Parts: sequence; C-alpha cells; structure tokens
Amino acid sequence: MSEQTDSKARPPVDAKAMINVSGDRLEAEITLMSPQNKGADLTLEQLREIVSSKGIVAGILDEQLQALADKPVYDRPVIIAEGIKPQDGEDGKIIYEFDIVRDIRPKERKDGSVDFKDLGIIQTVAKDELLCTRHSPTQGKPGSDIYGSPLPAKAGKDAFISAGKNTTLSEDKMTLRSSIDGQVQITNGKVCVFDSYTVKGDVSPATGNIKFSGNVVITGGVLTGFSVEAAGDVEISGVVEAAQVKAGGSLIIRGGFSGGDTGEIEAGGSITTRFVQSGKVTLQGDLSTTYILNSDVFCGGSVNLQGKGLIVGGQISALKNVVANTIGSASATPTVIEVGNAPGVLKRVNEIPKEISDCDKNIGSSETVAKSLLKIKLTGSLTPEFADKLKKTLRYLNQLKALKDDLESELEFSEKQLEQAGNGIVKVRKTAYPGVKLIVGKELLTIKKQYEYTTFSSSPGTVSISPFS
Repeated sequence: MSEQTDSKARPPVDAKAMINVSGDRLEAEITLMSPQNKGADLTLEQLREIVSSKGIVAGILDEQLQALADKPVYDRPVIIAEGIKPQDGEDGKIIYEFDIVRDIRPKERKDGSVDFKDLGIIQTVAKDELLCTRHSPTQGKPGSDIYGSPLPAKAGKDAFISAGKNTTLSEDKMTLRSSIDGQVQITNGKVCVFDSYTVKGDVSPATGNIKFSGNVVITGGVLTGFSVEAAGDVEISGVVEAAQVKAGGSLIIRGGFSGGDTGEIEAGGSITTRFVQSGKVTLQGDLSTTYILNSDVFCGGSVNLQGKGLIVGGQISALKNVVANTIGSASATPTVIEVGNAPGVLKRVNEIPKEISDCDKNIGSSETVAKSLLKIKLTGSLTPEFADKLKKTLRYLNQLKALKDDLESELEFSEKQLEQAGNGIVKVRKTAYPGVKLIVGKELLTIKKQYEYTTFSSSPGTVSISPFS
C-alpha cells in the first residue's frame, strides 16, 4: 500500500530534451527524454524554444521538429538542423593537345616475337601549333553553419604552363604554342619541342662522342668507349656496346644493349631495347625488353618483359611493377628483384636542394657584379673590357636561372615519384626459381621453392603470394 501511495504521490515530470552540436557546427541533434508519472511531452513551440536557446538559427528542419512533437522518439538522437557545407573550388588544370603518356612498347606478335619497328615514339608538331591550354581554378561556394556564421570555401589551386625549349607562351599565360617544326615532349616537367640530329652509321672514331640539345637518331650502333648524350629522345638502330648513352627523354635501342660490365644507359623517360646484358640501366619511366642478364636496373616506372621474358642475375629495382615470364634460374644465379621503392629518386631529392642553393648563391654574386657594371655604364665610362665582362655576366646569369628552373622542375617530378612508392608488384607468368630475393616495399622474401604463374605483392609484415592475374 505504501508503494502505491508513494507512486501516486510522485509529481509528474515533463519530457526534456538535450541538444548536441557536431564539432564542425554543421549539424545539430536532439535527444528526447521521456516524461515520467504522466508528465507532458514537449510541444512544437517548446522544441523550437529549446533549439533557439542554443543559438541555432539556420538550417533548422521544421518537419523533424513537427514529427517529434506529433510522435516523440525517446532516447535516440534525431537531426534537427543542418548547415550548408562549403564547396571547395576546382583546381586549375592544363589541357594538352598531344599525348603526354605514350605507350612506346613494341608490339608482341602472335608467335611470341617482338616487332621493334612499330613503336610510334615520335610526336611531330608544326610551328605555331597549339600545345596546351591553361584552365583557371574556380573559387568554390561558401557555406554557413547552424549558428548562421559563414563558412568560407577554399579556392582551387592554380595550374601553370611550364614552357620549355622552342615554345611560346601567350601574354596572358593561358596557351602555349610551338615556335618551330619539331618533336614535342615533356622533359623535367616542361613542354619542349626538339629538332633532331642524325648520325648515319655507328658512333665510332669517325664521329667521336655525340652531345646534342635535341633528339638524336643513330642509324648504326654505339661502339665500346664512346658516349651519346641528348636532351631529347635517342633512337639507335644497332647495338650499344660498353658505351655510355644518356637521353633526357625516351631511349630506343633496336639492336639491344650489351654493356660488357662497364656500359651504362640512362633515360629521363622510357627505355625500349631488344635485350639488356651485363650493363647498368637507369631510367625514370618504364623499361620494355625481352630479357635481362647479369645487369643492374634502376627504374622509376615498371619493368615489362616480353618474348623470352627472362631475368637472370643482377638487381632489378622498380618503383612500380616487374612483369616477366621467368626470374632466376635452376642453377640459383643470384638475382634480386625490388619493387615499390624509388631507386635513386630519394638520393636526388636530397641532392637537388643543395644544387638549387648553390645556384642561388651564384645568381646573387652575378647579380651584384652586373649591377655594379650597369651603374658604371650609366655614367658613360664603361671600358671595352668591362663591357665584355658585363655581356658575359648577363649571359651566365641567364644560364644560372635556366638551370635553377630545371632543378626545381626535377625536384617536383622526383617528389611526386616518391609519393607513389610502396605499392609495387612482381608478376611471373611462368617460373620463379629458388634463390631469388624479392624486396616488396619494406618486406623481404627469399624464394625457397619453385613457383609457377605467381604474383608477389606487399602485405603488412610479409610478402603476399597469389596466382598470376
């Protein structure tokens, strides 16, 4: 009886509400606590007053409040106000009128052989031809929170056209055109148009070493002890022996590379060669070949083997993937395959800032000399000797500034390569032999048994092994 009396004696307790606002102030939730002892539910006006008391003035969902007043939902948060999220602007972009990513790998015939003639490497443009167009970023749309305060939008980042050799940037910096008839490509982040130099026959004692600011075409090979260096693409019909070949762009060696343990080939883009044997290969793009024997390869892209598809001996390091038919040999020839890391790139990322700093120092001292000489020139007392010194100083200053621009472009490109590191894959179409060492990202696997048709990839703390796909 006492319990019934106490229950009847308890006063009614009306429903209550609690408001919770998200950290970004874009959303408010209300949680209703049920009335006790026949207390009253909250009316629509009371709900509105509770919301208003919290300073919430914008984005209020009246239909939700009405629904809660008509049919209360207890002990469960219900969204009753939503702000307007700002929409960030779109980044500016560069629209290229030529292919900036070229598939220059040779086509594999049905019989498994490789056609080294059908490559389509050269992209020609005419003088005054449009190369690319710049599209400006957008500002975005601002929003507002549930308290009525504005939320600014982030404007998109601007994009800029990097004008290289033999190109003309419009005054408004919105379009870039070719200033010559030639071959277009991107070198160290800049759009360039190169003319070509042709060597008829071998690079040999008859020609001496070759160094050229554009593309180089060699109808023969490169003999032992000689070198070829080009700012653009290099195309060689014959064999590269124990020689040095460096291309700022892509490199094609139709006859193959037989380095004799001292030969080196290098490219700022991709390399396509019939084979690689006993040499060193360094490139920023993809390597396409039929086999690699006892060689060291440092690749900023992927290593793709067709035809025989064989890798035996040496070390193959690739930022992205290595795809081959066979790696290693039955005689356990020491072979190391590394993927998912950026060989040589980290070293350059650390070296380039110092080179830029040295450039800045030389630019500063040269500008000081130039200013002093220009002051003398204004007085009309500049001697012929000083006039010649001023001319040379200004020319040197322009070279330093161009070098600094190139280094900054290379640094940006290298940093982007490092961002892509860590996800490399090794694919073996046929056989991976025991004794091969695989480095996938940070993980090491020494193959203990023979694997067929296998994919090796990175997993936390280990190298994952799965069927070829």
